[in-house]
Amino acid sequence: MRGLPLSGLKKPGTPVARGPAGGIREDGGRGSQEQTILVVGEPEAEFLARAMFPGAEVIASVKETALAEYMAGRVRPHVVVVDPTVTPRGETVEQWVGRLQISFPGIEVIILPAGQGSGRERRPLGAPATAETRVIGQETVAVWSPKGGVGKTFVAINLACASAISTGGNTCLLDLDLHSGDVACNLDLLEGPSIIDILSNLSDMRPETMERFTVVHPSSGLQVLAAPKRPELSDLVESQHVRTILSLARRRWGLVFVDTPPDITSEVVGECIDQASKIVMVVTQDVAALRQAKMALDILKRIGVGQKEGLAVVVNRVSHQSLFPVSRIEEYLEVEVLGAIPEDRKSAEKAGMDGKPVVLYSRNEASQAFWEILGRLIPGLVTGGECSGQKKRRRFGLW
Repeated sequence: MRGLPLSGLKKPGTPVARGPAGGIREDGGRGSQEQTILVVGEPEAEFLARAMFPGAEVIASVKETALAEYMAGRVRPHVVVVDPTVTPRGETVEQWVGRLQISFPGIEVIILPAGQGSGRERRPLGAPATAETRVIGQETVAVWSPKGGVGKTFVAINLACASAISTGGNTCLLDLDLHSGDVACNLDLLEGPSIIDILSNLSDMRPETMERFTVVHPSSGLQVLAAPKRPELSDLVESQHVRTILSLARRRWGLVFVDTPPDITSEVVGECIDQASKIVMVVTQDVAALRQAKMALDILKRIGVGQKEGLAVVVNRVSHQSLFPVSRIEEYLEVEVLGAIPEDRKSAEKAGMDGKPVVLYSRNEASQAFWEILGRLIPGLVTGGECSGQKKRRRFGLW
């Protein structure tokens, strides 16, 4: 949604109320009905709403815009008061308000003046206080390789964790390598639900309830939906389940990374590629890996995916002694090489043992490579002042 007109948008001033038939009264009276208010934002916004409408009933105060939409449809408040610092996923506050008014034309929406509400600045990391908030749209990034053993899961985990650090936890990693998923093992998150637990709830699930089935990686804030804990359970997950889960995760977190199985004939891979806004193919300098990547790219091009703007290659375990430098790989595959991750077996093994991805290590070449790749993959997500090794106190106002 872009550029929606804010027709009927009210600024704070004389309280508006509804008469007995639901019509708007400009004299500030409430008529025969007590006025009801839904507040979207921080607790400070509720205090301002109560001051603006003395005697009115605040039926709820929520932080998530998705939950606010749900409640507006169920309880139909007279007025929705919006904190200007709320962060709708994939759109600006004004765009979200415009969409809300189109969906519920009988509800008045008031945006509090800038500087009120939560009172907290939301700006890119390392930027001055006057910097504009940058909005990153929804992205579904499928990390895939036609050959196993190239470090696909390693790449997916580190890109997702770096994204979670940059967004303050507004990132999810789905482990859809259903038969042999190792995301939970590598992040030391073996205790907790898996994708199997979500299946019976999919028919009536809303995006905000997804968190009941994910596990939070404590060091990065990444939300993880784990693969089945036993390989024989993977047959319970069908392509329509994958389609629904991807849609729910995208609406809930905005940024979704998917670790996929290597089989190009898999329906899961096909579903992920269809729904992905960007595809990261992982290769190594190994001849067999490059050959299979070339064949897979040819297949994708024949079905129209190879021309996708978001298709790029990441070269893992790069050695300067190899006969296939990155420049030659890019020429051979005829696809942009997004970045190269240097060979660092010791750090990779340590990351797996500790459940701590290498992007959390400071002064590490592999860590720096991942941050640079993420910056190219999703422009604007990583700022120049951001570095690995620790979680930041201030984060992007993404949604």
